[in-house]
Amino acid sequence: MRSWLPLLLFILLGSFVQAKPALPAPVPKPAPSVALSTVKSFRDWKAEKVQAATQQVDRSRLAVKNLKAQGRGGASLENAQQELSQDEWNLEVAGDLSVTDYLALYLAQNSGGTKLTEAAGKLSADEIAQVLEAYIHSMGTFAADSRVNLPIHALQGR
Repeated sequence: MRSWLPLLLFILLGSFVQAKPALPAPVPKPAPSVALSTVKSFRDWKAEKVQAATQQVDRSRLAVKNLKAQGRGGASLENAQQELSQDEWNLEVAGDLSVTDYLALYLAQNSGGTKLTEAAGKLSADEIAQVLEAYIHSMGTFAADSRVNLPIHALQGR
C-alpha cells in the first residue's frame, strides 16, 4: 500500500495543479499610434498660410528698414518696397482664404486613400455647409447670389 501512496499523491497533486485556474496572460498595452494625421484641417491649413505670409511681411519690412538705415535708396529700396507691398497683399489674401480654397488648393492636391474622409472629419458644421453651398453653386443649379431653399418634401426624403 505504501508503494501506491507516492503515486496517489502525484495524481492528486497533478490534478490539483491542473485544476487551479490559470492566471490570465498579461495583455500588452497597445503601442501609441505613431501614424499621425497627415491631413491638415481647414483651420490649421489657413493658420499655416497666414503665419507664413505674416513672417514674409515681417522679413520684407525688416529689409526695407535696413535699406533705409544704410542710406541705400534707389532701385534696391524701390524693389524692397514693392516686395513688401506684394507681401502685405498676400497676407490679406491668406486671411480671406475660404473652405473652397482649402478644397481647391490643398485637398485636391492631397487627396487619395482615406485622406478625404479624414479631412471631412475635421470640418466644422459651418465649414461643411460652405462646402455644400459651393458644390451646389458649382452645379449651376442656383443663382450665385441666392440662398438654397429646398422644398420641405425634399428635406423629408420624399
